Amino acid sequence: MPREHSSRPTTSLVTTGVVEEIPVLSDGVCADVLVRALQSVQQSRSFEVLAYVIMPAYFRWIVHLGRGRSTVSDVMRDLKGQSALEIMAYLEKEHSYGALSVFFRNAKTLDDQRRRFWRPHFEETVIGDLETLRSRIEAIHDEPVRAGLAGHPTEYRYSSARNHLLGDHSVLPVTPLSSLEWIA
Repeated sequence: MPREHSSRPTTSLVTTGVVEEIPVLSDGVCADVLVRALQSVQQSRSFEVLAYVIMPAYFRWIVHLGRGRSTVSDVMRDLKGQSALEIMAYLEKEHSYGALSVFFRNAKTLDDQRRRFWRPHFEETVIGDLETLRSRIEAIHDEPVRAGLAGHPTEYRYSSARNHLLGDHSVLPVTPLSSLEWIA
């Protein structure tokens, strides 16, 4: 059940994946679409990105929502909708019919959609303290290394390890932990 708008700031680890784990996000164009969609939704929903990683078949990030702002469900609905449309348009243009057939097949039971790109649900874990937050950020940064996609976290383009460890905000800016409301 979605959480109601909170009078307290909320920080959450959120994960969502592509249906049937199709690795379309390994295509830099698709990953860039997701980044642009995230930035667009961030402008309209006012949240902070603390860490992220875009893996070939899923996206994991830590989002901080301020007092009385949107819920994670609001943000994810907008993000998934906006990014799915643009990614599928790109895949059609590129004649990626194998992936597209999976998206059509996954929407067969839906009355209001002809394709489904993202899994219908996302996983959310609320983070309540700084120690847990730092541990989750480190785990996110290590994911590309554990998956064999990079030798070091900063070598992976679509990871906030580049932000936190190199000061490189060229892909997606993240908010420094020291600027959050709930951290004393």
